[in-house]
Amino acid sequence: MNEFIYIGIIIILFVIISILEMRIERIKNEHKIKLAELYRKLSDITRKEKDSFQKLQLNQDLNHAITDAKKRLNEEIFDLQMEVFSNIKNIDY
Repeated sequence: MNEFIYIGIIIILFVIISILEMRIERIKNEHKIKLAELYRKLSDITRKEKDSFQKLQLNQDLNHAITDAKKRLNEEIFDLQMEVFSNIKNIDY
């Protein structure tokens, strides 16, 4: 009689352990899916950050080029003004 009780307890424990193992596997699979999603999002964010830095660098390069062009243009305008004034000064009336 006791043997049947022990066998019943062992079977119940086996069923409980099997259920727990299935739940653990389900949780592991869910976590794998969530982890894969997080890695994908991290990859997207890293790519967007890299693109943003490249755009920022391009904007900075463009700003430097515009500033340099303005500086050269101002120098050329000044040189032309000086040349015009010297030509006006040299004209005899």
